[in-house]
Amino acid sequence: MTFVAVIAFSVGVILAQRFRVFVLVPVLTLAILVAFGVVIIVGADPCQAAVGAIVALVGVQVGYLGGAPFRGPVVVAHREMPRSMAIEKPKSMSDPFAIS
Repeated sequence: MTFVAVIAFSVGVILAQRFRVFVLVPVLTLAILVAFGVVIIVGADPCQAAVGAIVALVGVQVGYLGGAPFRGPVVVAHREMPRSMAIEKPKSMSDPFAIS
């Protein structure tokens, strides 16, 4: 179960860096299906499937909550880029490297 928890936590952190909270619904549904599918293939007890699914669901959510605060400053810093750092178009298309 520890392996499942670590993987689920890592997936949650990665999702928090890239997506909004709405991505959790399909990911959690997929986690439940994968947990039950693995248990059916392995032939384990259905109670183990339920515990594995719960660990995966909690791991993804905790990982998302843990990674979400690190997303904010990156997005804000990107939006507040100084105008002087922007790439300007050349003034003349006949001589794109001319300095004017």
